[in-house]
Amino acid sequence: MDFLDRVIKTINRYSLLNQGDGVVVALSGGADSMVLLHSLKALSQRLDLTVSACHLNHGIRGKDAYDDQAFCAQQCENLGIPFYTSNVNVPAIAKNEALNLEEAGRLERRKFYKEAAEHFGAKKVATAHHMNDQAETVIINLIRGSGQKGLGGIYPLYEDWLIRPLLQVKRDDILDYILENNIIFREDASNQDKNIIRNKIRIDLIPYIEKRYNPAFVEVINRTSEIQRDLYDFAQKELDRISPEMIIKDGDAVRINLQMFRRLHPGLQGFVLRRGFEMLSGNTRGLTLGHISQVLASTSVEGKGSITLPGDVAFAVDESYLLLTLAAEDEMPLEYSYEMVIPGEQFISELGTRWKADIIDRSEFDEKYDLKDDSIGAFDASKFDDTITIRNRVEGDSLRPLGMDGTRKLKDIYIDKKLSPAEKNQTPVFTSGGFIFWAPGIVVSDDFKVDVNTENILLFTQIK
Repeated sequence: MDFLDRVIKTINRYSLLNQGDGVVVALSGGADSMVLLHSLKALSQRLDLTVSACHLNHGIRGKDAYDDQAFCAQQCENLGIPFYTSNVNVPAIAKNEALNLEEAGRLERRKFYKEAAEHFGAKKVATAHHMNDQAETVIINLIRGSGQKGLGGIYPLYEDWLIRPLLQVKRDDILDYILENNIIFREDASNQDKNIIRNKIRIDLIPYIEKRYNPAFVEVINRTSEIQRDLYDFAQKELDRISPEMIIKDGDAVRINLQMFRRLHPGLQGFVLRRGFEMLSGNTRGLTLGHISQVLASTSVEGKGSITLPGDVAFAVDESYLLLTLAAEDEMPLEYSYEMVIPGEQFISELGTRWKADIIDRSEFDEKYDLKDDSIGAFDASKFDDTITIRNRVEGDSLRPLGMDGTRKLKDIYIDKKLSPAEKNQTPVFTSGGFIFWAPGIVVSDDFKVDVNTENILLFTQIK
């Protein structure tokens, strides 16, 4: 079966496109998206498709990003394919919305894709995810800790409009198609940066497993992810059946019948909690497997107290119901305190997050990172001992914010930032020698800052 036949098989198997559909290709200029563009153009008459393309400049990679944008425009002109593009400042958006760069970029892309589809009057937007991307995603989710949905990886069809026609072809197949059809593309240098976990898995881990354990490892992971997606879809249908009787939304609260909940198979209980959370907050953003595990552990103990969840949601148990309500303004988080070895990693079970600390040379940091990036924490390594503490906020917390002479209470800084109760409780406090040096995304202590004399950087990143 040749490359285009496999693409058609994927399209038909998951009902990704219908005869006469308009489809917009999300074009980055890289090998994968260029092959997607060429293959859908080649199939356009055979499948009666109207093909267009779009490209979003994220405002992150400087001149390279503008060169990618120009390249995509030129290639579409050469192929006679209508092209739509736009520019956004993802770092600024991430800072304003208190998001990491990855999340902010994903949200902006989704918004832009819908805008492009509307511009062209198209029903579908196609991205170039393939089998190797799927394997990498499943492995990342497994390493970070994920439920059934995460282990299902990348879905061929998302919300009936975002499609992945290359999900049944491997990266080697894509490279062969490039050679056979003389397709030109641009290489993103960041794809070789092993500080990015996906690159590390692609460059080191998967080839190691293929060479020493199973040469068909990528295919095996893809089959496993498909099984997980099927099981997840079955669980959702079962949830649709039982939810109307079990989960009740009452104003700013959701009640889950405790007796019915306890009779459920444990495999369904987590899905019920997620559904209740989504009914109250409108989404499941920020809700991790760690949160679900914490809540499930408390369901057998009536009146255990309130657990603060993301999205201003508090969870509690009474004699008849599991209760999800808006968190109270003055509610404090669960108490926790973890000693973290430098360098090293630490999982915060109460928050469902994992943090990594590395010590890197100043020149390496300056080449790859930005001190203004709120998604990381960068400090003068010489000012730290071998361990630091990550804990919950407490009354009286204070520090000397960057650029200030005097100290300020953390509580007042949170008020100035207009943080919600959940955002306050979901922000850990990092201390060294009893002194606060960082509240991620909120404030950095001037006493631990990077200055002109700094030789080595202590770099903190959150692993999701």
